[in-house]
Amino acid sequence: MKKAFLALTASSLVLMLSACQTTPQTYNGHTGYQIEQRSAQSAIISYTLAAKANANTNSSKLQSACKKVLGGQQNYKIDILSNSEMINPANNPSAYGIGIGQSKTSFELAQINNGTDQSSAARTAMNTHPQILNVIRYRCTP
Repeated sequence: MKKAFLALTASSLVLMLSACQTTPQTYNGHTGYQIEQRSAQSAIISYTLAAKANANTNSSKLQSACKKVLGGQQNYKIDILSNSEMINPANNPSAYGIGIGQSKTSFELAQINNGTDQSSAARTAMNTHPQILNVIRYRCTP
């Protein structure tokens, strides 16, 4: 009984995490979709993706955005208008630090025994972004 419950819990967790991957998000400055043009029967959407995922994941994200914009549960025909890459604007170099040659060095004071897991390396790792964003412009029609 315990193993069945554990298996059920693990499978529902995997299902929830995979569902979150295809849920369309409005544009937040880095990734997401923007509505460029909308009519009663069609829409032109620009979707910015942070990673080059496989074609199935991308098409499900595009399809989900169509359903969210145009409503309904039907599958829409997707016509790709353009597909381009751009440099992620979130990767601007910080204004802090000292330039030494071709590198940027920063120094900070830290309390060693502060009892938290916050360190300079942890903060830097949490602030990483993909280098390139993939922008797909497409038209949804029934």
